Amino acid sequence: MADVNRGDRPLSPHLSIYRPQLTSMTSILTRITGNAMLITALLIVWWFLAAATSADYFNVVNGFVTSWFGDLIMFFSVLGLWYHTLAGIRHLIWDNGFALDVPTAEKLGWACIGGSVVLTLFKERSMAYLTDRKRAAGLGSAKSGTAHFWAMKVSSVALLILIPLFVFTFGAALGGTYEEILAYYSRPFPAIIAALTILVGFKHFNDGVQVLIEDYVHGTAQKVAIIAMTCLSYGAAAVGIFAIARLAL
Repeated sequence: MADVNRGDRPLSPHLSIYRPQLTSMTSILTRITGNAMLITALLIVWWFLAAATSADYFNVVNGFVTSWFGDLIMFFSVLGLWYHTLAGIRHLIWDNGFALDVPTAEKLGWACIGGSVVLTLFKERSMAYLTDRKRAAGLGSAKSGTAHFWAMKVSSVALLILIPLFVFTFGAALGGTYEEILAYYSRPFPAIIAALTILVGFKHFNDGVQVLIEDYVHGTAQKVAIIAMTCLSYGAAAVGIFAIARLAL
C-alpha cells in the first residue's frame, strides 16, 4: 500500500540480500514491464494526437510507428503488456490467499512467461506494521487506509478486460491510412475502448510507480519524483483522451 508518511525508513533491501529466485525475479519483472510500458503508452498517445491534428502529421508519426523499428517496439510492448497482465492476475490470486506455496508460485511464474509468449505470437499472427487497534480501524499507518491498495486492484481488474480489447482493436487500425483511421475511430466501440484504456492505464501506472518510488527513493527527491510522475501520467492521459475525442466527434 502506498504510504506518503514513511519518513526515512530503510530502503527495500531484497535486491542486495536475497538470492534471486524464479518467484522474486518474475515479480521484479512485473514492475519492470509496468514502467517500461510508459514509453509505448506515450508513443500511442502521440499516434492518436497526430491523427487528430492533420493528415501530413499523421503520415509522419504513422510511418515511424509502422517502420521496422516501430514494429520492434510494438512487438516487445505487446510481450511486456501480456506478461504484466498475466502477472497481475497472479498477484490478484496471491492477494486472496491462494497459491502461496513455493511449487505453485513457481508454476504461476512459468505460466506468466509462457503465456505472455504464446499470446504475443498469437497476436502477431492475427495481427506497515500496526499495534493500535483504533488506528487500524479503516485507516492504517499511512492515514489513508487501504484506498491505494484497492485502487490498484480495481484498475487491475478493469485492465484485464480493457487490455485484450485494446490490443485487438488498436492492432486492427494500426497501419491504415489517415482516412481509414478517422473512419475507424469515429465508431463508438474502438474510441471508447481506447479512451478507457488510456485513462485507466495511466491511473494504474501512476499508482504503481508511486509505490516504486516510495520503496527506493527518500526525502525531497521522492516528493519531486512522485509529483513529476503524477503530472506526466495525468497529462498524457488528458492528451490521449482529447485526441480520441477529436477523432470520434
